[in-house]
Amino acid sequence: MRPEAEYQQALDLTRQGSTTVRRADASNSPVARSVIGVSACSPGAAAEPSHGRACDLRYPDIINEIATHIAIVQGTDTIGFTLKEGCVEVSSYWKHWICLFPQHGPGRKHERTIELVSWQLEMLDSHRKALVRGLIHSDDSGHINEVERQLRTGPKRYRCSRCMFTNASRDILDLLTVPLDALGVHWTRTSPRDIAVSRREDVAFLDTFVDPKR
Repeated sequence: MRPEAEYQQALDLTRQGSTTVRRADASNSPVARSVIGVSACSPGAAAEPSHGRACDLRYPDIINEIATHIAIVQGTDTIGFTLKEGCVEVSSYWKHWICLFPQHGPGRKHERTIELVSWQLEMLDSHRKALVRGLIHSDDSGHINEVERQLRTGPKRYRCSRCMFTNASRDILDLLTVPLDALGVHWTRTSPRDIAVSRREDVAFLDTFVDPKR
């Protein structure tokens, strides 16, 4: 995980240009020499596939982690940061991204099939917690759930944490529920696009490996 100061420095560098900054312009910066570099790629000029992720600016640690993993997988020190309203797009050009993400394709994700291929399924068996953590960090909204129950002594209100995962793609919802089942986590489908984990013990178990979004 890179220090937040370096991430902020990367943002400062992107503000110096319209979208991205050339590495040469930041050659004296520790950011350019670290795994979170500033890309010299020009949109439209690259012949290689681009892997990009729009990240909420409120969560710099997640942005750092995404950039770090892209750099490790690709073996590069040049990651593109494109600052937009309320978010930053972390991206990289590499011809092998399509091999690592065969689910990529035209159209909206919820209007086409999203299936893991055999080698991804094998990885899932060994990294269920990592997949759950990544999905929750991407599309989860944690909040306090309030329930009122009628007891003999009168109504009693309970307050507990609740994990809500929202996605319009049924296939992506299944990507969460399958490892949750394997991990023994009880979940409910509260709507066609919402998965909830509400039991106190299940939320506490998720908290052991799904850290708060920062």
